[in-house]
Amino acid sequence: MKQLFRQDSKEIIVLSLFYILMGVAFMVLNVHILSTAVRIIGGILIAIGIGNLAIPLLTNSFDASILIIVIPCILLGSYLTGNPAGFLSACSRIIGLVMVFNGILHLSGSHIYRVNQYPRWVGNLLYAVIVLVIGIVLVVHPIESVRTVMRFGGILLIIEGVFTLLGHRSYRKHCRDNNIIEGEYIETKEETHE
Repeated sequence: MKQLFRQDSKEIIVLSLFYILMGVAFMVLNVHILSTAVRIIGGILIAIGIGNLAIPLLTNSFDASILIIVIPCILLGSYLTGNPAGFLSACSRIIGLVMVFNGILHLSGSHIYRVNQYPRWVGNLLYAVIVLVIGIVLVVHPIESVRTVMRFGGILLIIEGVFTLLGHRSYRKHCRDNNIIEGEYIETKEETHE
């Protein structure tokens, strides 16, 4: 379990930069551009489904297992082309799930910070709780306006990326200053008696 949430520096930096870029993209892109992109993706999925159905029918090599690919492609493609706004508003729940997952990761990291006597572990714990609560709210009560979802999600992703970068940098400095091997989990007296 101790190794489950362990990340190395490169993974943390790449993930943080990805969050920042996605946040900027969410804030900059116009809703009409996103709706058009979703419709195009839906059209491509329909074409893939029809192509995977037509080729075996034309070559007389039809197998029922091909329907495993064809049916989901056509159904998802039809949904995306017919209702791109519905798909985009579902992004609120997706962003909420990402925020819940990140809140859990930050809770785990906060525990490691506390065990390693990192003086700012309480700030990380508060941030983790805030991210977790916002994520739960987005999952339970999704925002209906696509524009609001995109801007709000963009802001959250940028904040997440910046906070993760700064927190990681500060923790690495703490580890260097206290001769702690970064990412190592130090068992406390409480844990050894269990």
